[in-house]
Amino acid sequence: MMKRFTLALLLVLFIIPSLTSAQTDATLQTRKDAIYNLLDNAYNAGDIADVATLFAEDYVRHPDEGDSTGFIISALALRAAMPDLQASIDLVIGQEDLVAARLRLQGTFQNELIFPDTPPVPANQQPVTIAVHLLFRFNEEGLIVEEWDAFDNLHFFAQLGLVPPPQSVPTIPLTTAEILPTAMEVQNTDTITQYLAGLNQGSFSLIEQRFRADFVAHNPFGTLDRAGLSVDLNLLRSALPDTTWTLDQIAAEGNWVVALYTVRGTFTNSFLLSDGTSVPPTGAVLELLTITFYRFDEQGSVVETWEVYDSLSFLTQLGLLAFVAPGSQ
Repeated sequence: MMKRFTLALLLVLFIIPSLTSAQTDATLQTRKDAIYNLLDNAYNAGDIADVATLFAEDYVRHPDEGDSTGFIISALALRAAMPDLQASIDLVIGQEDLVAARLRLQGTFQNELIFPDTPPVPANQQPVTIAVHLLFRFNEEGLIVEEWDAFDNLHFFAQLGLVPPPQSVPTIPLTTAEILPTAMEVQNTDTITQYLAGLNQGSFSLIEQRFRADFVAHNPFGTLDRAGLSVDLNLLRSALPDTTWTLDQIAAEGNWVVALYTVRGTFTNSFLLSDGTSVPPTGAVLELLTITFYRFDEQGSVVETWEVYDSLSFLTQLGLLAFVAPGSQ
């Protein structure tokens, strides 16, 4: 009798975790499929019916702290301005209640772009490309309760003709978006957590330790190698000595990690630009929501990153660009 009981107990201990894991995987896949369909339907077809079934009543859209109406307006306004709008969903990853997506929107600016409470932006018949990183949080009922948006505003507005074209190129598409299984998800998550914690302490050593020698970083202002990333971060911290990187959300799936963090700092020292120009401090306080995708190799080293944030806000908050919205004068 004791042997049978022991065998039965072992079977239960083995089967229950397996069932739980399978259920978790199925739930995550359902949520990832929901996000893919939501974005595909809204931006490629102008169909926003998913909002009624997917968004919780207390849904909040950051950083503007809006409701689901903001999501609907964003999709329909862009489609109205660019009837040929095409959305490419490069990557969708998730963990537990978080699902992140990299979205690229491409179209021709044929009609006025109209948003509530802002003057219409006249069409210029030019092609437009928008890189967007999105992070969604689900509740226990499987409804979306929060969404965080990061997009390259500088290049978007430049393509609309609202600001002079910058010399930098927009963040490029993901060329390797395959999600590969790995047993290092926890270690990879720890690497990014430690990396951001190190930045807060003024230490960039983890870049040398955990970022591969052929590492490439893509951000709204261009592409950097490992040394270039360290220089870029040093310049930022020199100009804003109190800069902090606050990790708000993080998720890992396979060889990918996505991190949502807020960069804050005070522009108290001169800012040295890449062309050697020194910009005097303004005392401005920078606050920037950022969403970055990290791709790891099989050994747990960071191979490539895609970072998106409101680059127009970055320049204007530092006093490096004077932007006046249409009709605000």
